[in-house]
This record gives sequence, C-alpha cells and structure tokens, in this order.
Amino acid sequence: GAEYISYYYDRLENLEIDNADEVVRVAEELRKEEHISERTQYWILEHRYLILGTTWLSTVAISLSRMRREHYLFPAQKLIRARVIAQAMIMAMLLAAAVLEARQAHTASGKYEIVKVYDMNDPAHMDMLQNITPSSY
Repeated sequence: GAEYISYYYDRLENLEIDNADEVVRVAEELRKEEHISERTQYWILEHRYLILGTTWLSTVAISLSRMRREHYLFPAQKLIRARVIAQAMIMAMLLAAAVLEARQAHTASGKYEIVKVYDMNDPAHMDMLQNITPSSY
C-alpha cells in the first residue's frame, strides 16, 4: 500500500516520468523495426564488457584444456600461457572495436549520429539545431 501511494504521488508530482516511460516504449518499438544487423550492433555495444569478459574466460578455459596434454609444463606455466593467449585475444577484440568506433565517428553514424532538433527559443519553430545524440554507450 505505502509503495503504491509513494509511486502515485511521485507520478503526480513529476509528470515527465510518464513522458519518459512513453519515450522508452516508443524507442523500443522503433528498435524492433530496425534491420537485424543494426539491432545486433546495438546489442554488442550495450553488452561489450560482458562479451569481453566471457571471451577472456572462455579463451583461458580452452587454452588450459588444450595444454592439459603437455606434461612437461608445470601448472603455473600452463596458467601463464593461457592468460597470455587470452590477453592476445582481448587485445585483438579491442583493436577491432576501436576500428569500428573510428568508422562510426568518420561516417557520423551510431552514437556519433547528428540529429536536428527544433530551436525552442524560436517562437515559430523554424530554426533547426544540430546536436550530437546523447549516448548511453
């Protein structure tokens, strides 16, 4: 009961919360209409740290399992080799991500996309302003 009243009071006091919820809903609907490659790219950008972490962990696990047959190495040596291999994989992924980021910046797409908005100080709303989109990336 008290949580509902608090939520109801916040909604009455801050009407922009309803507008924000509507904006999020419309943005999700627009996201569903995008091409699969654009949605995939957006998902990768949103989950890039999770992808890097799982890649590092899986590379270490695969390296250790492949080095299990090498009996002439001590376990510490195997672990160091696996970490070096995983670090090389992560460096390659970070390099690829930097190249994609530079390409987006060069083509003004993705989070560097330029958006035109109406000038709110113009009473006729005829002037357009160019803003770089705010990004959560």
